[in-house]
Amino acid sequence: EVGGTGVAFDAVESLCRQWACELGPLGIRVVWLQTTGIPEALHDPGGVQPAYGTSHPMTTGEFVAWMRDKTMLRRLTTLADLGDMAALIASDRAAAMTAAGMNITCGAVPTR
Repeated sequence: EVGGTGVAFDAVESLCRQWACELGPLGIRVVWLQTTGIPEALHDPGGVQPAYGTSHPMTTGEFVAWMRDKTMLRRLTTLADLGDMAALIASDRAAAMTAAGMNITCGAVPTR
């Protein structure tokens, strides 16, 4: 529903895994965060959001509800969630983690 976004995300993951292979011997970890859309990060100048496969443009409120309804937890990732997970990944508590993504999508599953 969102065009080539899935392909782009897969390419980013592949690139991160390659970096982990190259940088691991230097003691550098590579970990990425996979999130949902984050409503607090949306800039809403009062316009409409793209259709994203729904066949009609959406208001920001409709867009947020559409994203939220695609998650198992029926909520979206917040900036606080993102910050908490980034802090965890950067900490010694995740020292063994590399070449991996942290899924903080609230259970979002891409559909057609």
